[in-house]
Amino acid sequence: MSKNFVVRFDNGLSLYEINGNPTLIDENGKTVARGWHDFSEPVKDLPMFEVTKKGFINLLNGVKPIEENGNDEDTKQSRMDKTYEYERIDCGRLIAKYESSDGKVGYLDINGNIVVPVEYNDAFYMGYNYIALKEGERWRIGEIYADGKFKLPNIIGVPVSFASLEKFYRGRAICDNGGWSNALNKDLTYAIGINDKYGVILTHFETSDALKAEYVGKFALVGAHNAYLTDFKYTSIEDFYEGIALASKEEFGEIYYGYISEEGEEISEFRFSSALPFEDGYGVGVIGGIIYYVNRQGVISKRKV
Repeated sequence: MSKNFVVRFDNGLSLYEINGNPTLIDENGKTVARGWHDFSEPVKDLPMFEVTKKGFINLLNGVKPIEENGNDEDTKQSRMDKTYEYERIDCGRLIAKYESSDGKVGYLDINGNIVVPVEYNDAFYMGYNYIALKEGERWRIGEIYADGKFKLPNIIGVPVSFASLEKFYRGRAICDNGGWSNALNKDLTYAIGINDKYGVILTHFETSDALKAEYVGKFALVGAHNAYLTDFKYTSIEDFYEGIALASKEEFGEIYYGYISEEGEEISEFRFSSALPFEDGYGVGVIGGIIYYVNRQGVISKRKV
């Protein structure tokens, strides 16, 4: 599906090219009429249109294209709407983010009809048919159903709006409620309940279903089933490779490295002054200037065993 802005007319209608066909859209983003035209011809020369759809030619009768001043880019951009690329959401429908000339944002369906009202400051597709919508400085969540209808769901036990929202990744979406963060499940329930620590920040790992939780400079692990797997005792937790993450602790004012599993178990002792992530079944670390290997059972040796 391709949709490109062509020209705006002085009666408020705009001409778009949708899949090679001219489509007239009004100021509210609603499709008014469609016709057929060879776009190899000059698009602003109205007599060149070969219109076969009844009413299409009447809508253009007597109107003129708004001439854009090529030296006034700000004026030109202020009169141009913008439609982003279409994307297929989980229910199978195609939608495209639409930004009006006054900066308001909504979504269109494949026919150019408005699905999400063009009244928000920003928006993005979160996944699982949910749309993140910005009202003022806050975000809320809307849902597009398989029949194409849009609703703002009633989320029980979860705030109506958020300070920030992220896309769903590995089944959970991180949200910020202003001072502390949590994660939402696919049904928009909280993933790990109400945090009792103000200021907890959650982040996704790239290669694991686990989440990393940070509080006052220390890190803990949240499992795939939404429970804290460790205390806030690590100074760092890196991404998981082969199901094992390199982590660090502070002991007696010094930083030491070791390895933890996705279940929060410590695979090795934290004895390394420096270390590398797991690769091909082994981690590599330094103790007293000597290189050692660590296998998946936590055995530390000078050679791979």
